[in-house]
Amino acid sequence: MTSGKISQTKNYNNSATTIAEFYDELLKTMKYLPLFLAFVFATSLSFAQRKPNDQYVPVKFKEIQYPLNPLSDEIKTYTAVLEGRMSYDEAKLSNLIIIKSLKRDNENPDLTIRVKVPDEGFKPKVEVKKREETKKGKVVRTYYYVHVSEVYNARYTFYNTKTDKVIAEGNIFASVQKDFKETRTKRAAMQDYKNAVEKNNFLMNFEKKMLFKVLKKNYNQLRSHFEKMSVERDLGVGKVKGKGDRLPDVQKAYKLANEAIEAFKMKGKEAFTKKLNESIDIWKKALTESDLKKRKSRVNDRITRMLNYNLSLAYYLLNDLTNSRKFAQECKKIKGVRYRANEIIKLCKDKEKRYKANNIQFN
Repeated sequence: MTSGKISQTKNYNNSATTIAEFYDELLKTMKYLPLFLAFVFATSLSFAQRKPNDQYVPVKFKEIQYPLNPLSDEIKTYTAVLEGRMSYDEAKLSNLIIIKSLKRDNENPDLTIRVKVPDEGFKPKVEVKKREETKKGKVVRTYYYVHVSEVYNARYTFYNTKTDKVIAEGNIFASVQKDFKETRTKRAAMQDYKNAVEKNNFLMNFEKKMLFKVLKKNYNQLRSHFEKMSVERDLGVGKVKGKGDRLPDVQKAYKLANEAIEAFKMKGKEAFTKKLNESIDIWKKALTESDLKKRKSRVNDRITRMLNYNLSLAYYLLNDLTNSRKFAQECKKIKGVRYRANEIIKLCKDKEKRYKANNIQFN
């Protein structure tokens, strides 16, 4: 009985010692708590001031494209001539070349359209190629197939018969290719190709496909030179990647720009101009904070490049081509992806040509 009481007393003493040791260790640990909290605060602050990044969201819209060479009132008729060596009737194919605004007159045309394909004719390149199937780095099976391809460098000329002058001319590059089915031997692959040529008129149909590609590209050139039409642009508007907590003003401008483009699509000119100009003001103000050397600055190199691109796009939409080119060039000065700025410069150059040809005012 006595020994039981003594044992119980010992357990209590051990428990008391353990608790005392625990609190002692806790007090020692608490000494480092301020250092730990300071580390957490510094880390969170560093994260909050992380490097701002840019992101481009695709945006599509349609705009009027004016003709490069608007037809004068005196041009009322046209004819089309297809030249060069081909297996098809040139006269029938030339009937596929159409200008909707003019009347066809093969005897006394005001405008003559010439499309010349290569004199050597259609001579596609025929190759036997192989595809190897591997397993664990070793070739376990080989397949063979015939690859047929051809490239045409055709030539188009738009000729004013009345003034005896060439209105426009240029090259048309077109290509076609086909892979035949895979076989286990080269001989079987070639036999499959020969059967297609002899029994299914493969080469005739292949040439027809090429000629239709040439005519389609020529038709696109005709429209570009002579017709006023609506064309779709596929560009992008820059925004701050993520939530953009450090750049709420730039995020607001992005939202306004999207609303402006939607108004542009709906032909709401007043809302479009107002919202886009608001975006321009915000982007310009943000540019005054630009610091290209500090990666974690609010407006670092990437954000600066994005702001310049957005301003270039905005001015392009407002037909202010001078400012559009100016900010596109500023965008290109900063290292990184430049194709967006180059695309805007290309569009500005084309729009300026078309506006001048049609006596349309622009900045």
